[in-house]
Amino acid sequence: MREILSAIDQYKYISFDIFDTLITRKFLFPRDVFVEAEKKYNEISCNKINNFRKWRILAEERAAEIAIEHGREECTFDEIYEQVSELLSLSVEDIALLQQCELDVELENCLPRSIGKQLILYAFSKEKTVFFTSDMYLDKESIKQLLVKSGIPLVNDKYFFVSSEIGKKKKTGSLFEYISETLKISKSDIFHIGDNPIGDYKMPLAASC
Repeated sequence: MREILSAIDQYKYISFDIFDTLITRKFLFPRDVFVEAEKKYNEISCNKINNFRKWRILAEERAAEIAIEHGREECTFDEIYEQVSELLSLSVEDIALLQQCELDVELENCLPRSIGKQLILYAFSKEKTVFFTSDMYLDKESIKQLLVKSGIPLVNDKYFFVSSEIGKKKKTGSLFEYISETLKISKSDIFHIGDNPIGDYKMPLAASC
């Protein structure tokens, strides 16, 4: 913790991963969100579904493959649910309801990560330029709701970088390239904080060289 605070002091730009760094879920496994979404949906819909976790994972895999075919490294939430619609043959109304159930489960079960919250508040107190940098299929506005609910201060949209909207990922290093080019700053001036050994350590380290 002391080393990270010291690094924040030394850098002008501080980038934060979001999921499992600033916020987390109450579930043991992230994909348990899909199980809870199925329960919520079945409570309010006449058209019941089963084994949604399996179909939701498959839908995301398909959407990701299609995104790559179109030159993007990340799919969107809507694109995932286009695949859910094909797999489950639900009506447009039911797909919209199921999609909203998943978002509601995310919102109901998100929590701040204590250490992440401490670090971002410290960065703000030192008047650093703070970025949000996330590999995630959810859109920016949905993620903002999760952050607000968790008591995490927001940043200007100029400093909010989500792979689903940009089509580039931290995991490949291309999102850090995009940030550098878009803001016209050196990658070596950015200190990134996250939990993933590849997307949040290996690629930012390579990008700063």
